[in-house]
Amino acid sequence: MITRLGGSLSIALFLFLMAVYLLTYTPRINSSDGLAMFSTAESLVRRGALDIEQIRWMDLQQGTYGLDGLLYSRKGVGAPLGLLPLVGLGLVAPWFGPVSLALLFNAFVTALTAVLLLAYLQELGYPPLTGLGAALIFGLATLAWPYAKSLFSDPFSGFLLLAAAFVLLKFSHALAETATVKSRFNKQLVIYPLLAGLFLGWNVATRYAEALFLPVFGLLFLYYLLRGTKPGQFVGRLFHFWPSLVAFALPLALIGLSLIAFNMSRYGDPLNTGYLPNETFSGILLDGLFGQLISPGRGLLLYSPILILSVVGVWPFFRRFPAEGLAALSVILIHLLLYGKWFMWHGGYAWGPRFMIPTLPFWTIFLAPVLTYAFLPLHTSHTASDAPRSTSYILHRLSLGLIFVLCLLSFIPQLQTTLIDFSDFQNSLLDTGLPLFDRQTFFDPQYAALLSAWSFISLDTLDLAWAWQGQVNWLLLAILLLNLGVTAFYLSQQIKLLLSLPLSKLPTSNLQSPISQSPISSSSNYQLLIPLSTSLLALTFLLIHTHALPANSLQQSVAVLNQAVRPTDTVITNDPEI
Repeated sequence: MITRLGGSLSIALFLFLMAVYLLTYTPRINSSDGLAMFSTAESLVRRGALDIEQIRWMDLQQGTYGLDGLLYSRKGVGAPLGLLPLVGLGLVAPWFGPVSLALLFNAFVTALTAVLLLAYLQELGYPPLTGLGAALIFGLATLAWPYAKSLFSDPFSGFLLLAAAFVLLKFSHALAETATVKSRFNKQLVIYPLLAGLFLGWNVATRYAEALFLPVFGLLFLYYLLRGTKPGQFVGRLFHFWPSLVAFALPLALIGLSLIAFNMSRYGDPLNTGYLPNETFSGILLDGLFGQLISPGRGLLLYSPILILSVVGVWPFFRRFPAEGLAALSVILIHLLLYGKWFMWHGGYAWGPRFMIPTLPFWTIFLAPVLTYAFLPLHTSHTASDAPRSTSYILHRLSLGLIFVLCLLSFIPQLQTTLIDFSDFQNSLLDTGLPLFDRQTFFDPQYAALLSAWSFISLDTLDLAWAWQGQVNWLLLAILLLNLGVTAFYLSQQIKLLLSLPLSKLPTSNLQSPISQSPISSSSNYQLLIPLSTSLLALTFLLIHTHALPANSLQQSVAVLNQAVRPTDTVITNDPEI
């Protein structure tokens, strides 16, 4: 029997989302953040070093000079560490190349986050169809999709936070099982806290500000550990489960000490991360709050209207899962308040509110009660097709229709954001005479990318590997579409099996493993072989094609510069020593 996370439903979901992300894959690093993180990973693989001297020409834009005179990235080392296997493989497999493989990182991360969402909601006891619906909404109807083709660290941060929440939930269920069988201890009570500490520590190493979530998840861990215990027995309970406490704290301590040592080696100061004095939490809070949520230029709820229903689902979710609901809401609100004060709350050259990307899995979690309510007729219609249509049934159908409409309205912006690079649109705003990132460009609808960026879409501007620089590779496109069709069909077969089961026969207990106990996980290996083969074929062709793409000629580059030149431009040198 295939285990829960390895079940065919999870595999089908992962392969389908990867097929979508391969179709919209870009062959270039579109952000200076991504360039800095890739450079750190490349330095580690090539030289065992952590400097970014290969982009020294960027000077202080992404790095800070250390005591040794070398340039070091201000970005955390967490994402570069995640990039190491891909960059390393790219260096030993020259027909792929390290950059091409590194650009797959967030596609893998985002697809895995969707699978983790499915597993998390099932662990809570929601029906598999609810988890699948939430996962697909996350992967296709939120900004998770365009950021899957980026090299920002935000998607990885969201994955690590959700992974920590998931293993802590598994820990709480392991505690319950231990109490049921009156067992003194089991290894899961050490493994799960160890993984939670590792994920949380890795998240701090990825984005230093994420240290704010250590107390949130630390309190959740203690709540699980002490739940059902009388106050006078707290100390005894903690002493009894000291291995769990040590397992949770150990990776946090080791990662924290490593970061301190890293800062000491670079700058001679344990708390100096390299950020410049002007990079502060000095923004206008109300601008940041409203800007990240509802502004025409960067509002999350405008880019993903389906998340409005997350607000509807908060209270039903809280009533059933207060601890998990509080943790999810804390992730959302802390990110919102923290980056609402950041001097660049909008996230710079990026689609939507970039700093809210790590919260997307937690917004989607709150959709679970709404989806469960709406999906109920799908489970019952095959057993009650002749039953009279009650008012309740009609309400279920109406809610399903509303979800469909909001998903469609959310899908359209993601399609726009995956087709073109944001920098083309952002740079065009300078032609209005407004300064870069002027407040008006975020709050005045006439400057909103959601409305204005459609005119930038043409064959020549497509930010897609199969249509690079206006040249369509029809063979590659055919292979990518074939893979998308095959993986979509495979996923649809799993959904049909889900719908064939009455709701009463679907596992809902928190302590059950829904996928492993359902017939979905018993599909034979040969059925999986076809989508797996097309996925590998599409991936191989895409990487070979991308790595072989020619660089822009000098004449073409100069022509682009001449076309974009403005009277107020200044000639600069790329040598920071001059």
